[in-house]
Formats: sequence, structure tokens, C-alpha cells
Amino acid sequence: RRSRRRPARSCSAASGAPRSNMVAVQLGLQDSGLRGIVLEGPPIVIQGRDTGLLDWAKALRLPVLILQGEADSITPALQTKRLEATLRSRPNGSYQAHYYSGLGHGLGPAGSSQFASIIQGVLGDLAMWLRQQVRP
Repeated sequence: RRSRRRPARSCSAASGAPRSNMVAVQLGLQDSGLRGIVLEGPPIVIQGRDTGLLDWAKALRLPVLILQGEADSITPALQTKRLEATLRSRPNGSYQAHYYSGLGHGLGPAGSSQFASIIQGVLGDLAMWLRQQVRP
């Protein structure tokens, strides 16, 4: 008789699109069984309008991984630093933030297509964080 293992629900990954970052945070606020969320270039302000991400981030109790290209012209690293300060002030929940010199939006080389290949170092950081979130 085979035992059936349930797949681990380790993380919701958002790939930089403002809506997917917001969906990841909303899922993290629910009791969805997630163990952490990943945000790439999370926008605090879009076209002069507050996204509400800072308020939502205060309520998160899950681990958060932030991946940010320092040369991101769509979501400046300064916005991500504001989010990082909010996450740091939470009473519960850990976070990690990685800033990548020379990388733009989408975590490819700055100035390249938004859908350029993600640099291997970024994938390594993501894989390491995901392994840390998986508990036996």
C-alpha cells in the first residue's frame, strides 16, 4: 500500500507584476497554509497612487523574501527599502531582502528586456530561501 504525501505549500511567488505582488501578500494574510511569500520589485506607489502594500505588510506574519534589482527603473530600490523598514518593525515574522547591483526590473541585466533571463545568483538566493521554509 502506497502512502500519499500531500505536496508542501511552501511559498507564493510573485514575479514583479504589481498585481501578483498584491495577490501574494493577500494570500499571506489569509490562513492559506503558505509558509512564506516572495516579492520581486514590490511597488509601494504606482503612477503616484499608494498601493496599500505597506499597510498589508504590517499585518503579515509569514516569512517574506524580497528580491530587488538596484537598477530597476520601474520599481526603484528606495520603495523596497521602505517596505523592508515596515517588515523590520513587525513583531512576528521574518524577512530577507536581497539587492542586486546592475540588475533591473525582472532581475535581468539593467537595460535589457523586462523578460530577460534571471541571473543565476538570484535563482540561487531564491532556492536557498525556499529550502529554509520547508519544514519536515
